[in-house]
Amino acid sequence: MAELLRAENIAKSYVSGGAFGGGEKIAVLKNINFSFDAGESFGLLGSSGCGKSTLARLMLALERPDSGKIFIEGQDIFSLKGRELKALRRKVQPVFQDPYSSLNPRMTVSDILAEPFIVHGEKYRQSDLKKLLSQVGLGENSLRKYPSEFSGGQRQRIAIARALALKPKLIIADEPLSSLDVSVQAQILNLLADIKEEYGLSLVFISHDLALCKFLCSKAAVMHKGEIAELGKTEEVLLSPKSAAAQTLLEAVLPLN
Repeated sequence: MAELLRAENIAKSYVSGGAFGGGEKIAVLKNINFSFDAGESFGLLGSSGCGKSTLARLMLALERPDSGKIFIEGQDIFSLKGRELKALRRKVQPVFQDPYSSLNPRMTVSDILAEPFIVHGEKYRQSDLKKLLSQVGLGENSLRKYPSEFSGGQRQRIAIARALALKPKLIIADEPLSSLDVSVQAQILNLLADIKEEYGLSLVFISHDLALCKFLCSKAAVMHKGEIAELGKTEEVLLSPKSAAAQTLLEAVLPLN
């Protein structure tokens, strides 16, 4: 398979308490390098504060690094502007951690699913919206409802449907299960696996849970204090961890065998 995304020497820092200058510069990401192919699921693992979500925002081109580059299909995403950047946003779609805040409470599900088409000037029909809902296991009667009328798991299904609207090549899912009940987590995990298979898309799955990553991802990176501590095939990383960071995550979950 052809390479889809490559990150080269990514570094990112923020200034703490720096609203009026004089704040301390804190390195959040340091010398990040990885790549994965089209159609591949890539797990980005680590404990809270290790830099996973910052890296997600960079891959979505929502922020820029201090140094380094990210290429998607050979394009340096930080060099894109205007129409080229808009075209990138068609290819790469996010699913955020909290389904309660990622959906506009004043919009119906119909409006939420239609928004990507409208933003990108694409024509759509109600049948397109119904199909999106069907693909995430929701009925067409959901179209007239508001986010407040759904459970957390159902809202995450709506968020996934919205991400699929423009048929992206890559979905970046940032801790998409962490705010859900354990029983619902399994449903959404299976949904992500089914959608990846059906659409043939790539998936970046960001999590602190090694067991979930093992189920979904063929390749994984373990992050620790802004650096990649371990990188390789998921089975090798999880079953024979070489880094202390991977071993710590492994000890935090039930045995994987």
